[in-house]
Amino acid sequence: MGRFPHRRRSRWDLGFGWENQEDRAAATHAMATLDIAHLASRLITELSGGERQRTMIARALAQTTEVLLLDEPTAFLDLQHQLDICTVLRRLCDRLGLTVVIVSHDLNLASQYCDRIVMLRDGRVWAQGLPQEVFTVETLRGVYGCEVLIDVHPDSGLPRMTLPRYAGLPRQG
Repeated sequence: MGRFPHRRRSRWDLGFGWENQEDRAAATHAMATLDIAHLASRLITELSGGERQRTMIARALAQTTEVLLLDEPTAFLDLQHQLDICTVLRRLCDRLGLTVVIVSHDLNLASQYCDRIVMLRDGRVWAQGLPQEVFTVETLRGVYGCEVLIDVHPDSGLPRMTLPRYAGLPRQG
């Protein structure tokens, strides 16, 4: 259930089962928040990619921490599941006051859903700030070594990145 850090343990307790009412309440609340209560009796191997991602986020949420650190929470998901995950994470920030730190290579999702961006190159901070401050042609060229077209998203007014046709490939003919 993701509640192991909250267990009152003796030195002989190996953490097998024995959850208490508080643990069950935290797990139930996390499942309701992520809209996955209907998945509670299914095995993880029976879940789709989107269901599995929401389950992992619920597991982290059940730990009742002030910060969630998520590595590529939208990787390998179809567009609808990416939007669902990002919307849930945004709500957790806005409604519960949680800090959510995500690692993502999806620049457009980061631009639309994240308040602050930190760009790394070779393990060092290259740029940080608001999406409109960080997502510039110069910064992206410096981090990724390729040209990126940047315009303004028509709904949000935030940066939107597009790779030019044949980006990084020598043109023939």
